[in-house]
Amino acid sequence: MLFRGGISFVAALLAMGALGAPASADHHLVKIAEVFPGTTAAPNTEYVELEMASSGQNVFGGTNATVTLFDADGGAPTHTEGLNATLTNGQSGRRVLVSVNDIETAFPGSGTDFLFNPGNFLTGAGGAACFKPDDSFGASFIDCVSWGNFTGVGLPSTTGGNISPGGITNGQAVHRARQLCDVDLIDTNSPADWSEAAPGPQSNDSPAATSGCPQTEITKAPRKRGTDRTPKVKFVADPPEDATFECRIDNGAFEACDSPHTTKRLSFGKHTFRVAATAPGGTDPTPAKAGFKIVRP
Repeated sequence: MLFRGGISFVAALLAMGALGAPASADHHLVKIAEVFPGTTAAPNTEYVELEMASSGQNVFGGTNATVTLFDADGGAPTHTEGLNATLTNGQSGRRVLVSVNDIETAFPGSGTDFLFNPGNFLTGAGGAACFKPDDSFGASFIDCVSWGNFTGVGLPSTTGGNISPGGITNGQAVHRARQLCDVDLIDTNSPADWSEAAPGPQSNDSPAATSGCPQTEITKAPRKRGTDRTPKVKFVADPPEDATFECRIDNGAFEACDSPHTTKRLSFGKHTFRVAATAPGGTDPTPAKAGFKIVRP
């Protein structure tokens, strides 16, 4: 889990820092999470699913935020849907489902948040779906997804190429990949960052996307004030399966470790021990920590 130069993935995450939560109605972090163009047998089951990255982004009412759809030539939009209401749930990872009336027939219980007018606006052969947060962006969009034989120009986020150059396979939807243990959607439209899978529309009432990160807990910490200059620390991961750990003392680098872990010989004074678990879901971005002080006997 160490990068070249001894900087660990955990340390890199900590150095990145966290984005501050946007104010209500600030939708700049909202991204397109999934697009389904319907099927040849049921073209009116198409939808665009957005995902909110922070609380307060459910306040669409009065902002003139829109989802706009294009056909393969990318000319005039085939449809623009205004997101003109405030939704109930605004936590990070909550969805916004913009779909047609037939969505409940095809996917019972999925619900919807904003309804397209009846019509077939998307096809798997080629097209684009775009999101604009508010009128301050003019004719521009903050996030666009294109696929297949789309030939339009001037839409952002398409420089990596169409996400499915051959078109979206009949019966499949395109899904945006995640990063940081499934907490955040990847902010690119590179074809490698998208996949095709069975459609799974989720509305604002669906559970928020949950973290796949393991959680780290220190089960035995050094005494708050003690004389042992090589204290022992015990820790566990949840879930524990296939978990590995990285430990850090004070401002040193994270290094691979096991529980129980005995520190190197430490100087007198205050110290902070941190440990982060890594599992198949990723690395815990919030390492467990314990502070203690070593005093002279």
